[in-house]
Amino acid sequence: MSKKRIALVGDGIENPGNALAMMHAAEMYGVNCQFRDTKNLSGSTELADSTSGPLELVTDDELVESNSQLIAFDNLPGARDVYGFRASHESRLIVGNERRGISHRLRSTANDTVHVPMHSKRIDCLNVAAAFAVALHYLVQSKSGPMAQRRNTSRHRARPSRPTTPGAITPDAKNRTCSQLQNKREQVRLIYSNAPQREAPANFKQTKRKPITR
Repeated sequence: MSKKRIALVGDGIENPGNALAMMHAAEMYGVNCQFRDTKNLSGSTELADSTSGPLELVTDDELVESNSQLIAFDNLPGARDVYGFRASHESRLIVGNERRGISHRLRSTANDTVHVPMHSKRIDCLNVAAAFAVALHYLVQSKSGPMAQRRNTSRHRARPSRPTTPGAITPDAKNRTCSQLQNKREQVRLIYSNAPQREAPANFKQTKRKPITR
């Protein structure tokens, strides 16, 4: 199976810090990072002094006319969860401007739209670089699916037992105490079951108690 070729495209990114973080994340995952520069990002001194190299620029015409699968990564109505989404072997993940998002032309020509589902009631979006790193983690993997699960747990080392506080009862000590109590109950039962039964005296007369009336 050939390796997926996924490229990141920053559409109108303004903050040089976000652009630098996206370039670092793309380099870590071994994918290309391109920018559709509409905010003079290439003239930033912060990016010029970085060791990541010059920006790789791309135009919207090149993106629209390319044969790659265009994936708009934005919080848009009808967007699919990125968890379990399967990208094609040659696709471009487009993230938009920090304030305005992806341009209208790229949104309308994108083949798919995905987003990170939000379970928080207070947070409804992520920083563009952080959101891209989350999406890239799931799209680059050869086996994608909802939340990776361990298939063979025997290959992993067992977790060390938690240290107990002084005076705390360990599970082994608790089991030994329960076993000792059960043995004592059994001994008491045997003693009472084997004890001779005392006979009542000959002049013993059993009377019924009268009910108390008020």
